[in-house]
Amino acid sequence: MNSEKKDIIMEAQDLTKYFPLRRGLFSGSGESIKAVEGVNLQINPGETLGIVGESGCGKSTLVRMLLGLLKPTRGKVIFQGKDISSMDQDALRRMRRDMQVIFQDPYAALNPRHRIRDMLIEPLLIHKISEKKEALAQAGEMLEKVELSRESLSKFPHEFSGGQRQRICIARALMTKPKLLICDECVSALDVSIQAQVLNLLNKVQRELGLTMVFVSHDLRVIHHMCRNIIVMYMGCVVENANKDELFTNPQDSYTKTLLQAIPKAIITQRGANDE
Repeated sequence: MNSEKKDIIMEAQDLTKYFPLRRGLFSGSGESIKAVEGVNLQINPGETLGIVGESGCGKSTLVRMLLGLLKPTRGKVIFQGKDISSMDQDALRRMRRDMQVIFQDPYAALNPRHRIRDMLIEPLLIHKISEKKEALAQAGEMLEKVELSRESLSKFPHEFSGGQRQRICIARALMTKPKLLICDECVSALDVSIQAQVLNLLNKVQRELGLTMVFVSHDLRVIHHMCRNIIVMYMGCVVENANKDELFTNPQDSYTKTLLQAIPKAIITQRGANDE
């Protein structure tokens, strides 16, 4: 059992979050809204865990707790053997070099007043990983890894398309060489053809860097392409936890069956890129 625990990079134990319900300025009813309740999950190094569910099912709240951005009402998050749900801000800041996130909107994620080079080297300087000259060289290398030119370093975000901006967000997230990358609906704002390019890029950098990933989406087609293990959320709870083959061919929960009925049947039988 102990040897198994050592192989787990992240674990959520009975993770629960309630938000107080405020009916008025001086409300003291003590009522609350359940956002997430009793979530348990484990992520092994090098794997991609998919989290799927419709809007409002609790995915974003769960991600914020996994990142340490939101304190759980109950339960804990263990990352690399440490309980991050009880860490102070300084400890969380040090931990975040090993855990990065890519958000949904590449337009909102990049400061329009900063050049690309400044945004890429910022995490290296904050965490005191590299001096500025070395950081600039690493930024150029990372841009090439996400299939952009080094000349992009001197440009501003408005000079790039949505897909290129998301590549820059990926490059920035990878600058600290994290152990875990959380992708929160990171392709849902992109055109379908661009989505495929970004997903293939994420698969490539995962193989090259040995990344562990959590991929959050409402789109089962995207989850099928990216993930081996999947949890399905409904009304704040995990209603199914299975590997991809089991979930797509023999779903157990009625909500999962409903989700699967909404996508083309060909998606269920085709093999995703991760099956190679």
